[in-house]
Amino acid sequence: CFYDATGAGPALEEAERLAAYHMDHTVNDDGSLATGCGDHTHSYLNTLRGLLLLATLQNRQTWLDALYATYKNALCSMITRSGFITHDIGARFSGDIASTGDIAHLALLLWDQFEDPALLDDIERLIRARLVPAQVLTPVPITPLKNTPSDAYRDLPQRYVGAIGGNVGHVQGKTCVTDWTAAALHNLIELWQRSVDEHEGQVRINFHLDYDHSAAQIRSVREGRAAHVTVQSKRPDKALLISVPGWVPT
Repeated sequence: CFYDATGAGPALEEAERLAAYHMDHTVNDDGSLATGCGDHTHSYLNTLRGLLLLATLQNRQTWLDALYATYKNALCSMITRSGFITHDIGARFSGDIASTGDIAHLALLLWDQFEDPALLDDIERLIRARLVPAQVLTPVPITPLKNTPSDAYRDLPQRYVGAIGGNVGHVQGKTCVTDWTAAALHNLIELWQRSVDEHEGQVRINFHLDYDHSAAQIRSVREGRAAHVTVQSKRPDKALLISVPGWVPT
């Protein structure tokens, strides 16, 4: 990130030094979970994201292949189909909504390199099954630790509205934490902004999310267990490709 923003050579050199260490100790070529991965899921996944971004920047195919294998092997074994993943690697309880978003974003970055449709399937499933339902929509019945007018304690039930919870408790529970809300929201924005991709000669619909793009408009409506998606192309001169997740009933 620092190199992208500044073009400073020392920043890239430091990134390369750190990446070389982690490719040796945090990633296995066969995609299995490396012993050097630590025990904090969110930190581990963000390390993989940094490695993936650098490998993409420098077109390091060997690194990209190892990271793709890690997604398919280690990461897919850490997260359930519903998007539940634990805060600590190897634990059975205490979820982490930020890590769900991390895995979805890693899948998007890998899609750009490998164009594996299963990656888009995973992303849409994680968005719909975990990330969007995790947003708190109504005031939370929570009692502040202190009855003071300071910013840390004022109007907490209402201020929870909009937060993305479900980190260590219920998916919309009382355990919203600012940094995890920010991380999950960041990932959601990254994913949502890629709902439509426009290329030479084609427009691709990646996700069935409400989205307006200069090349297409998407509207998604769900009614009980039924749903329908409407896609309107704004570029009739280009082929329209629509991704349909493999898990959708036919």
